[in-house]
Amino acid sequence: PPAASEPSDVAAIFGRPPRPDDGDSGERRLQMTMKGTRFFALERLAAHFSLSRHAVIEHLIDWADDTLTKSLYDDEAAFNRYIDRDHNKK
Repeated sequence: PPAASEPSDVAAIFGRPPRPDDGDSGERRLQMTMKGTRFFALERLAAHFSLSRHAVIEHLIDWADDTLTKSLYDDEAAFNRYIDRDHNKK
């Protein structure tokens, strides 16, 4: 395991500045229900990193999207499918 002084991958995710807002995208409301174990994990993450639940979810989404996008760097067709999927407009 990493030494206590080394940041974990999770700490790195939440330590990054949030992605800049895209002024043209507007805001969307998301209403969701989740299992209790995941809700309590969200609460723990928010408390541990002194973030709102909203910020925790946004950081995780930004990390997942950035990671996948970078993995598709050399595959333009796959990248375009990821970006242009019709179901992404839901």
